[in-house]
Amino acid sequence: QVTKGAQVDRYAADQLLLYLALTGGGAYTVAEVTEHTRTAAWVIEQFLPVKTIAEKLESSPCHKLSMVSTSGAER
Repeated sequence: QVTKGAQVDRYAADQLLLYLALTGGGAYTVAEVTEHTRTAAWVIEQFLPVKTIAEKLESSPCHKLSMVSTSGAER
């Protein structure tokens, strides 16, 4: 997975989301956004004021996963 140019493999992508949320946000690339990763993002969003954004990169087979803080903004 990482050899496709992704910074994180699909097995670690969901585990890193919590750390991004707790530190105020961040981003990394993955080769595939799995259903497990989508579920982890949803659960985190239920407890913390954050939003997860998954977007396909145009110049790469990878996806960018971003976690942004929504504190101070209406959810």
